[in-house]
Amino acid sequence: MATQLFLKTLFCCMACDGHIADEEIDLIEQLVQDSDRFASLPTDKILNNYVTEINQHSKAFLSGYWSELAQSSLSETEQLSLLELLNRMIEVDKKIEYAEISFFKKNRQHLTVSDEAILGKLPGCEEYLLPDTHVENELVYNYTFNSIQLKTIDKP
Repeated sequence: MATQLFLKTLFCCMACDGHIADEEIDLIEQLVQDSDRFASLPTDKILNNYVTEINQHSKAFLSGYWSELAQSSLSETEQLSLLELLNRMIEVDKKIEYAEISFFKKNRQHLTVSDEAILGKLPGCEEYLLPDTHVENELVYNYTFNSIQLKTIDKP
């Protein structure tokens, strides 16, 4: 299900720098309220399941996410939407961390959409499309997160 994959992408991006900022939670709340995309999901429950999974099995959780993304059959429009949401998550707290850019790049590796299409949708993201120069190519989560409490009530 593409919708749940989008939510998992946003969660992984929130967590990849080791800190889940209030602005990142606020963005998810805004998306739940404003978008029909997430209307059918019990977002609180799903996000807290992700917290539990990443706390207990961070490497397996992330490997599972990359497999899920690689095996997805997202259309070009869905891929661009996913990257647009990812870009919003990266920028929302006004602190762009290297781990977040690396996460974007890793996502990009699993998608088929062209760089030209990405730049058409996300002008100014050229840096996100450059090869990763960091020696370590695998993101590693060595963090423990608390449960996530959304202020909004999930849509029925």
